Amino acid sequence: LPFRRGCVDFGADITCSEMAITTNLLKGQVSEWALLRRHPCERVFGVQIATGRAEEARKVAELLRREFRCDFLDLNCGCPIDVLDRMGAGAALLAHPSKLRKILAGALDGAVSLPVVCKLRTGDREPSLERFVGSLAALRGRSGNRLAALTIHGRTKVGRYTKLADWEWGRAAESTVGTSSAARRW
Repeated sequence: LPFRRGCVDFGADITCSEMAITTNLLKGQVSEWALLRRHPCERVFGVQIATGRAEEARKVAELLRREFRCDFLDLNCGCPIDVLDRMGAGAALLAHPSKLRKILAGALDGAVSLPVVCKLRTGDREPSLERFVGSLAALRGRSGNRLAALTIHGRTKVGRYTKLADWEWGRAAESTVGTSSAARRW
């Protein structure tokens, strides 16, 4: 929170919470909910979550939409840390595209009118996202809502933060995915 306030002081228009784990949020863990605190100076504020379960994504998205004051939900499907990997969450989802689609669909179903964005990496061990990124962009929730944006970290999960980023990946994938009007707004 203090860091985000400093960012706003230096001109940031959009801020996002630290990543919270859905299981801990649903258990009512006070320390996890503290990660989602918003300061009044944060004009456009998103909540970032990570999960390996579609039903938890749906429940947390619905809870945030109904009970919390945020402007978008950021689903982190690109974090390579080991604890998320063991949970089958974060970048571990890149090895399981059907599970990833179910989790995104669950988040869309719970979010309804709350915009949902998703962070990904280019793949698990090798770049593979191009094979299924179009199906992620085409997903719709029960109310017809779609992902507002996909953010691609230009490294694989095993590349973590040490390998060189592929800065050209997004240009090639844009023709596959296209740019929705919702994504252009963000």
